[in-house]
Amino acid sequence: MSITFTIDSPQSKRFALDYWFRSKGIKKKDFAKKMNVSTQRFSQILNGDYVSGAVFDQLQEIEIDGHRIPRDLIPVPSSPKKLGRKIKES
Repeated sequence: MSITFTIDSPQSKRFALDYWFRSKGIKKKDFAKKMNVSTQRFSQILNGDYVSGAVFDQLQEIEIDGHRIPRDLIPVPSSPKKLGRKIKES
């Protein structure tokens, strides 16, 4: 059985990615372990929270049980979010 998703937002991409993991019977913690990151950091990566080009490349290369994450479901590289207070200009 094949299911098609329309990926038109970060939320739909994440939903499709979660479905992909479940349908393949792959645990996210196994991917996190192969990447040498915590499960919390892996979740942040899947949410698109600062994904560097190196992480993007690594996600494309990891294979578990003969499966790789489909390229269109991998979060694209992004810039780090600025932390801290915003300075109000007067």
